[in-house]
Amino acid sequence: MKHLAIAFLLLATAGPTLAAQAPPCGPKDAVAKMLSDRYGERQLAAGLSANLMFRFFANSDSGSWSIEVVDTKGTACIIAAGGDVVVETKVTSAAPARQAKFDPGDASE
Repeated sequence: MKHLAIAFLLLATAGPTLAAQAPPCGPKDAVAKMLSDRYGERQLAAGLSANLMFRFFANSDSGSWSIEVVDTKGTACIIAAGGDVVVETKVTSAAPARQAKFDPGDASE
């Protein structure tokens, strides 16, 4: 019970600070370019969930990584970032037809 109270206290004090910080957002190509220019990150993976695309960017030399979510209008927001990434294997697209179902680039033009 003591641990639960401490966790609640930490969440209660951190919550307003986290909620007040808006994630960096912009056109998906501009956000990807910023990640490349600023951090040397490149897209390693993408996946679909409902009407959103999640993209994972990383720099295996520096260890930095970012996750962005892209809506159907092509707006991307970075929702998480960190360090110490380990890229273990190369994954290639197994379903190019799925990519065609959600292409926010088409919606933003």
